[in-house]
Amino acid sequence: MARTGDSEAITLLWQLKRACDASPDKGLPYIHFSALLGNQNYRDSTLTAASNSADKTVAELAQRILTLAPTGSLLRQVDTGMKHVDFDQTTEFEASVTRAKKRQSRRALLTGFGILAGVLVLAVLFFTRLDNGPSVDHIGGNIEVSTTWKAGKRIVLEQVVFIEPGVKLTIEPGVTVLGQPGSALLVANGAEFHARGRPDAPIVFTSAQPIGSRQAGDWGGVVLMGDAPTNVGLGRIEGVPADEPLAAYGGKNGEGSCGVMEYVRIEFAGFEISANNELNGLTLAGCGAGTIVRHVQVHSPLDDGIEMFGGSANLRNLVITRPGDDAFDWDLGWTGNVQSLVVQMGRDVGDNGFEGDNNGPDPDAEPRSAPTFVNVTLIADPNASRAQRAMTLREGTAGTFRNLIIAGFKDEAISIQDRSQGLAESGELTLSHTLFISDRSGRRIDREDPAGFDIATWLQQTERENQFVVDPAYLSGALDPIAPRFAPDVGPALAAVASIPRGEFWNGGARHRGALRPGTAENWLSGWTAFPPN
Repeated sequence: MARTGDSEAITLLWQLKRACDASPDKGLPYIHFSALLGNQNYRDSTLTAASNSADKTVAELAQRILTLAPTGSLLRQVDTGMKHVDFDQTTEFEASVTRAKKRQSRRALLTGFGILAGVLVLAVLFFTRLDNGPSVDHIGGNIEVSTTWKAGKRIVLEQVVFIEPGVKLTIEPGVTVLGQPGSALLVANGAEFHARGRPDAPIVFTSAQPIGSRQAGDWGGVVLMGDAPTNVGLGRIEGVPADEPLAAYGGKNGEGSCGVMEYVRIEFAGFEISANNELNGLTLAGCGAGTIVRHVQVHSPLDDGIEMFGGSANLRNLVITRPGDDAFDWDLGWTGNVQSLVVQMGRDVGDNGFEGDNNGPDPDAEPRSAPTFVNVTLIADPNASRAQRAMTLREGTAGTFRNLIIAGFKDEAISIQDRSQGLAESGELTLSHTLFISDRSGRRIDREDPAGFDIATWLQQTERENQFVVDPAYLSGALDPIAPRFAPDVGPALAAVASIPRGEFWNGGARHRGALRPGTAENWLSGWTAFPPN
């Protein structure tokens, strides 16, 4: 049964979402309804913003809900002893965050709160079914003793879960981790994390919502924190309450480790804590060179796919598909390496393939962000409904980019801004041996820069050995949302290839442009990646 007052609060919260969606007040945040019910911090920040709205209807609704003071998760506060109603008798269901359930089932559901109660009852029934399964564990608090999640297990995260310092979490191949609204898995500085799947048994972090109803932002994602240097000293992870003592990262141990992630998928993550305060699919904060992140896919996150806050971690064999904001983001002095990265932007979501920064207030802060990227494929739909760039490099980031394929970006391929322009001119920021593919001739690779830095001329300097071709056919296969084919044809992808850096991390045999060997059907993506629409 619902607690006293909760049923009224749930009804009013639903009305508030609809009122905000229809409001002319553009300062109101978009409301993720499942998050509004499931997460106290998100609810409080949303209600505070709404109560100060110039829209009288919105403000009055928010103030009424604040007087009821609903606490904790409301997702389970629904009385299931109710009568049935047909989905088709209302349109509100189609507007809810679980609107895809209508396509899955036309059976009768329980009423009382009308269509909203039906949606919530489905969630309760789903989790009740999981409770009855012998191989399901619910995690409702921090991990305080070393633990192993055994192969075949289904783990349900019910809230933000920290692995505490001195504790080791081991995740075996084939484990599925289901994130409820408001949940996330965070590895604190000083904890140990070992998630090593296999190509035939990847570890999958995904939404706890039923297949067909999953969407970006259903849960929080995975955060690894360590004690490697940043250019702000000690930092705090964004997307977590400011008073959380386990959210700190940074130090002086550049060779330190945040753990192991291999053959891992992270789906539908990026829970919005408050306006402009979101977790990413995968976040590495102050992670050192001893960190192992290989064969990892981040699919359909609400915010960034992967974000690096300082540190020196190296990553290889990465796939980022349909990011809500940037695919790969870095700042605060990240100096690591990446080899073999595929990015596929969505047709209707996403901004940048790369967004690279050093430090906004202090663009010359040390250590300076100076990553090296080799063998990268960045793909976007030239007919996307929004402007997208392959790279935005700014705020003092340096970097080395070699052997890339960049295809289809409708806005422009590269934007180099402010202090980073000087680093491009001095040679601390370089981009070479890259294949730019457009769907038709006449597409710009840059935009006119009022500061006078000519990116097009810089990219076309002979010694950079960049190449520009028109090839609409290449884009068609790479943009397939369900079964993309990223490996290019043999030809320009093998021309003018830069040498691979030497070292234990690097695959010296990848002498081609892009993330995949040209002309191959089976490649390092085979078997463990997936591209579900919902």
